[in-house]
Amino acid sequence: MTQGLIGLVGGTTWLSTIDYYRYLNEAVARRHGGLHSARILLHSVDFGAVAACEAAGDLDGERRILIEAALSVQRGGAKILAFCANTAHVHLPALRKAVSLPIISIVDALTHEIRQGKFERVAVLSTARTRNSGILEHPLARGAGCEILLPDADQQRSLDCIIREGAAAGRFNATHAHIANTVVDDLRGRGAQAMVLACTELPQILAGSPVNLPLIDSTQAHVQAILRAS
Repeated sequence: MTQGLIGLVGGTTWLSTIDYYRYLNEAVARRHGGLHSARILLHSVDFGAVAACEAAGDLDGERRILIEAALSVQRGGAKILAFCANTAHVHLPALRKAVSLPIISIVDALTHEIRQGKFERVAVLSTARTRNSGILEHPLARGAGCEILLPDADQQRSLDCIIREGAAAGRFNATHAHIANTVVDDLRGRGAQAMVLACTELPQILAGSPVNLPLIDSTQAHVQAILRAS
């Protein structure tokens, strides 16, 4: 088996980075059998430093952390690069200028999945940071030819609270799942045909919940795009 070295920049947060590592290895094992696993070079950043830059409005500092991580992966011999978080894609234009590796976009991966499902009205759950950046709503609507539904302001604040709270605790609980499910139920009532979980922690929050709506997990979608490119 010949497989190019996959470069990952993770730690944003480490909880979801674990899923990237697991899904990539599981997929390679299914594809090639036996004891085969994915060839991965992972640079996991300190999310506390990233979060401190975000809180201070220091976007340059945040970018520097991600660029330094990406360059270390490039020096290590990776053939492709992926950032294990939706919000990191806010910096994608700068990151693409800083490294010469092909960067596999989570936005492109989600667009592919929506097209495959032929959904016409899709709800998108993300952090407020990702939502307000504009990297998802219009690109997904334009790229997949669908209408995008978003949580209201109170729902968005609740989502941000449970995502940050669970990440800080290192786990998510039933209260977090209940809050997220309430938002999902409302968006389904507004006509959503599918739910995009555009925060890599959300699939963990909703794990085991009876959502009764097709879910497009950004982690899984991104992993499949990485595998297609590797």
